[in-house]
Amino acid sequence: MLNIKENGKKVLVFSQYEKLGLKKISELFLDNDIKYLIAPNGISAEELKQLLLKFNQQKDIVAFISDAKTLRLKFSDIDVPYVINFDQWWSPMPNWELEDMFSKTGDEVFNESVSVLNYYSAGTLDTKVREMLLEGDLMNRNIFELMAAKAL
Repeated sequence: MLNIKENGKKVLVFSQYEKLGLKKISELFLDNDIKYLIAPNGISAEELKQLLLKFNQQKDIVAFISDAKTLRLKFSDIDVPYVINFDQWWSPMPNWELEDMFSKTGDEVFNESVSVLNYYSAGTLDTKVREMLLEGDLMNRNIFELMAAKAL
């Protein structure tokens, strides 16, 4: 938290838990006097667009917190050096979607590299499923994408 506050750089924070996750994370930012915006899943495309515009334009707002699916979010015009994924699902797909979102091609260049921090809840069913996928090397994107649907 202190690093986010001290360096003033933009950070995206995602939670899979609607309302409860957003509430707990926003309380952390509030307690540490870090300005943020919340974009809950279910807001309209126009509201989301306006929040992203505000996040990009206002330098004092450093955190964007959401439980929205990453495919709804468009960060291609925003330099965000940090992404934090809290309480994730077992599926690697959201992480791969984020990788794709922050992979620019052609002449597009990030001002800085993007650091993605992933947090998982210990002792949950999601964690057990994720461990089983890791054991079978199914968290490897290349293997997963090349595998026939029948084998999966």
